Amino acid sequence: MKVLRLVCLTTLLLALVACGGGGEEVTPAPTAVAQAATATAEPTQEPTAVPTATAEPTATATTEPTATATTEPTATPIPEPTATRPRPTPTRQSAQPTAEPKTTATSEPPPAPSTATTTVVLAELDAVALLQTAEENARQQETSIVEQIVASQLPQLSQTQTQTCYVDVASTDQYCQTETSVQVEGSDPINNSNEIVYLDGRLWLRQEEGEWEELPTSFLEEAGFQNIDQLNNLSLSQYLATAEVVRQVRLDGVEAYEVTFELDVRAYYEAIVNEDAAAQLFTVFDEYTGSGTMWIGVESELVQRFNLQIQFSGSEGALTVTNKANYRFNEPIEIPNPEEE
Repeated sequence: MKVLRLVCLTTLLLALVACGGGGEEVTPAPTAVAQAATATAEPTQEPTAVPTATAEPTATATTEPTATATTEPTATPIPEPTATRPRPTPTRQSAQPTAEPKTTATSEPPPAPSTATTTVVLAELDAVALLQTAEENARQQETSIVEQIVASQLPQLSQTQTQTCYVDVASTDQYCQTETSVQVEGSDPINNSNEIVYLDGRLWLRQEEGEWEELPTSFLEEAGFQNIDQLNNLSLSQYLATAEVVRQVRLDGVEAYEVTFELDVRAYYEAIVNEDAAAQLFTVFDEYTGSGTMWIGVESELVQRFNLQIQFSGSEGALTVTNKANYRFNEPIEIPNPEEE
C-alpha cells in the first residue's frame, strides 16, 4: 500500500501548489483522500502511480503587432467531477466582487488571440519576476477563490479530486469543499466528500454528512507535511527551474500573459513535506519532471489560470499527476464556524 499512500500525498501536494502557490494560504490535507485510497481492494500487483517579476515591465519604443496564437494549450483529460455540497450559511463576508465569476476549472475554454496592441517585447519580460509580482499582489487582495481538479493516474488505479477553496487572505482563514473518486481497475469507484475549515488557528474536518471534528494542531506534521507557518509562506516562484512568457492572449475577456514553465519537483516537494515523507517519495520515484502553463493578467498582475503536470517513474512503476486551477479574487466568500453549526 506504499504506492497508494504516495498517490494521496502527491495529489495533496499538487492541491497545495494551486491553493498555496500565492503564498497567502494553505490548504490542509484532507484525511478522507487517504482513507478513500486505502479502502480500495488491494490489487495483487501495485503499480506505481501556476502562476509570475519585477514590477510592471518597461515598455519599449517599438510596437509589436498583435500576438496570434499558433497552438492552444493542451491539458490531460480529466474525468468530470461530481457536484460539491452547497455552501453553508455565511458567518463572515468579504468585499463585493470586482467582476463576474470566471470560468471554472471544469469548463475551460482555450485562450483567444489578443486583440490589444502589444507595447512590450514579450521575449524581454522576466517570467519569474512576473510570478513574484503576482504572488505579492495576491497577498494584498481581500479574498481568493481557487477551483481546481487534481487527477492521479496509475496503470491500474486512478484518483480524481475536485476542490473549491474560499480564502480570507488577511487572516488565512479558509473553507474547502472536496470531492474525491478513487477507482481500481475491475472495481467500482469509491467516492468520498469532505469539508475543511481553518478558522482562527483551528482546523476542522467534516466527512460526508457527518459532524464537524476538530483536528489537533499537529495534524499536518503527522500527515507528513511541514508546519502550517512554513506552508503559509510558500511561494511557487522559488521553485521554477525555467519560465518564459510565450504570448499575450485574451482569457475570460481579460488580456493575459501566457507563461510556460518547468518546476523543480524535488525542491518544491521537499519544501512542503517533512524529511521522512520526502525520502519515501523520492526512493519510490527516482525520476520526475514537472511542467505547466500559467496565465497572468496584464493589468491586474494576478494569476488567472494554472495548469501543471508532473510525471514520476521508478521501481514501482509510473505515476502521472495533473492539476488544473482557476483563480478569482475579491468576491464574497462564506466560511462556516463549526462551533456554531
